[in-house]
Amino acid sequence: MEKNVPLPLGVDAPLPEPALSERLWMVRKTISGHLKLKRGREKIRELYEATRREDSKPFTQVVRELHQWVSTGKAFPVRMLINYYFQFRLQYEGADSSGYVFESEWLKYAHPLLQYAGNECAVLNNKDSAWHVFVRQGLPVPRRFGVFFGGGTPLIQTAGGASVIPLNRFLRHCCPCIFIKPADGMKGKDSFLVEWVDQERCRVSGHIMRFTEFSRLVTLPLLVEEAVRQHPDVAALHPESLNTLRLVTMRGLDGRSRYVAGMQRTGTGEMFLDNLSQGGLAVGIEPTGVLRKWGYTEDPRKKGVSAHPDTGIVFEGRRIPFWKECVDLVCRAHEGFPCTHSVGWDVAVTSAGPVLIEANCSYGMLEIQLIDHGLREVFETMLRPAALAVMEGNAANKWSFN
Repeated sequence: MEKNVPLPLGVDAPLPEPALSERLWMVRKTISGHLKLKRGREKIRELYEATRREDSKPFTQVVRELHQWVSTGKAFPVRMLINYYFQFRLQYEGADSSGYVFESEWLKYAHPLLQYAGNECAVLNNKDSAWHVFVRQGLPVPRRFGVFFGGGTPLIQTAGGASVIPLNRFLRHCCPCIFIKPADGMKGKDSFLVEWVDQERCRVSGHIMRFTEFSRLVTLPLLVEEAVRQHPDVAALHPESLNTLRLVTMRGLDGRSRYVAGMQRTGTGEMFLDNLSQGGLAVGIEPTGVLRKWGYTEDPRKKGVSAHPDTGIVFEGRRIPFWKECVDLVCRAHEGFPCTHSVGWDVAVTSAGPVLIEANCSYGMLEIQLIDHGLREVFETMLRPAALAVMEGNAANKWSFN
């Protein structure tokens, strides 16, 4: 291959030897990484002691493994390397970093797939447009009432704009408990659980306030849905929150979508949300639909817990109701988005079966690996080949889209 002729994007042909200046730069970067690790030893010790368990590796082994990462260019910048190590719980015996994918490597191949999906991701990430698609697919979803407007007298405009009803009248006569959320929000921000108390007051996410006071909190129109009543076995984990499943599906080169990873999320304390970013807790799920042993928060400084800190419910071996139906539901939902390779689905389990809450094209691959398991095998066999097919312009042939 001629010198300075770039390879076509996505082609895995052998790369030419890096120029001397590039090799020297890598050497300097590696030396700098070792020095930064040495200076960061106190932080490493702090994280190690905060998460120490009976099955923790010796501290010297943890430090040695981190230096091995630097030597092989495993993860840069170095300030992220330490966080990766402890987020993936690699300080424990039996943990192997080879099963994990770092964010930079994942995004290198995920971005072309997101671009290929185009408008489908925009539809999925918008809670209003996605809900309408799910309804057309005949999928079980929460009942949608309309749109909430605050700022003055709190009002609900019913679906289709047929009528406008004050919030206090709606709660008293139509539905005593509703969930209000933005169409394009993420991580539970600006979402409220609103319940009837009396003619002047409502309970908003556990706090009693006047209707006019709540109205001043809301500056943008929000979607209004009936609050989902979850299965008793799921509610037992943490009754104050809707404890949803985050299930990830990916499309193989044959065009079929498959479940690849998931986690059971729960709230903690008095919170009504189960999002990790809001202080929630999550547990990995075995392929058979039973919970794994350890539950984790987003904070790498906190130890895993084998039982919920508020209810004392032990995680290991606890079976998720309607597990097969949950997996079937998300795979069926994915079929409605044929150009989208990978989706994270939020599913609530009720006494009648699973209900699809919403979907996310950017679903937190780091969180999934932190909670459930490493995604290296999925990355190598599904995501990377699909991305290469897209970058080579052969996706239509390799994915068997109809």
